[in-house]
Amino acid sequence: MNGGARREFGSGWLFRACERVWATVVLQFWTTAALVPSGLVAAALVPDVSNAPLYALAALPVGPALAAALHCGTLLTAGDDPAVGREFRRRWVSDARDVLAFWVPAVAVVTALLAGRALDPTGGTGPLGLVVAAGVLLWAAVMLVLVTAFSFRTRDAARLAVHVAVRFPGLTLVLLAVGAVLVAVSVTVGSWAAVGLLAVAAQVVAAAAGPARRAVRAEHTGHTEHTENPEGAEPAVPAGA
Repeated sequence: MNGGARREFGSGWLFRACERVWATVVLQFWTTAALVPSGLVAAALVPDVSNAPLYALAALPVGPALAAALHCGTLLTAGDDPAVGREFRRRWVSDARDVLAFWVPAVAVVTALLAGRALDPTGGTGPLGLVVAAGVLLWAAVMLVLVTAFSFRTRDAARLAVHVAVRFPGLTLVLLAVGAVLVAVSVTVGSWAAVGLLAVAAQVVAAAAGPARRAVRAEHTGHTEHTENPEGAEPAVPAGA
């Protein structure tokens, strides 16, 4: 036998890989469960521009669900071993207000642009409207990265999200690529197939967001990341705000 210390059960790479796969399955379950109400409402609606406000209402719970999934994905990519289900539920509730503060206006703008294009494809909300809608969604995605990692005020995070999107093109490209894949899967296979990729997508985005989070923490706040802040800590304010 080897004279070195015997490795304990559960310390090998295979066990860790299985543990990560199981955590991803649990994360996918809770993400899907959080999106079931939105999916049921969207499925019950007739795809018509007159139902655009109802589609927008159905999209509102998506933001908090994505934020909770991204938070759990960040913990997993950092090598932590959280109780994924409990952590998802906790952050789904605790972050809902901060997420909806920017998610509601983002959904409203995108809905107005897409509804305007449907009503008048050749008008001012034609191709330009699609570009603006994509830009708003990209901004909202960067906001999710910031809100799930730090306790910034919404207006400060809104300005900082634009800066992060420009300064970290790698993160921006990953967000665009992930969004394109989810849209392509939704169109070619089905929306629930795209939902089934969200746990993996959250971990991909979390890994890509690492450099941006570290830079923001070092340059714009003296506090640690949101996941390490004690309850009731004062919100961090970007330098120069």
